[in-house]
Amino acid sequence: MRVPVTERNIYEWSVLVHKDNILNSNDRKHHMATRDPKRNLRAMGSVQQRVMPRMERIRMDVEASYPKRSRPDAANLHPTIKSYLDGMCHPNGKREREAGFLPDDGDKHVSGPFITWSGWDSGREDWYLFRITVTPLEPWVQPPRPHYMIKK
Repeated sequence: MRVPVTERNIYEWSVLVHKDNILNSNDRKHHMATRDPKRNLRAMGSVQQRVMPRMERIRMDVEASYPKRSRPDAANLHPTIKSYLDGMCHPNGKREREAGFLPDDGDKHVSGPFITWSGWDSGREDWYLFRITVTPLEPWVQPPRPHYMIKK
């Protein structure tokens, strides 16, 4: 079922993620060390997509709250949210276009995720709190070629 964008339904929910499942852009871990956190985040996303209607294109905004005594750097949380979004788009772990709430998680279907700091701590030791907002957008249309890409 495709949701008409004219209704502009905005979907919001919160997700608590334990620090053991946080993926950070600054980490230089072996790929096997990130396997379990990615699996857990994808499973969480898979559960969330079950209550979402099918959409063609979205904008995703994320507000992050950190545990106390953490140094906020929202841009470093991008791998965490990306794995969560992967689970929402590909709940079976395979690239099946009809399985998730979006056909794919590429640029033609997802604007963002845009991650910002909430300004508050999460209120729970060792836990991160993410407030996720999904806004449906019109389907992607290729824009005209920019002037700096036109050959002379």
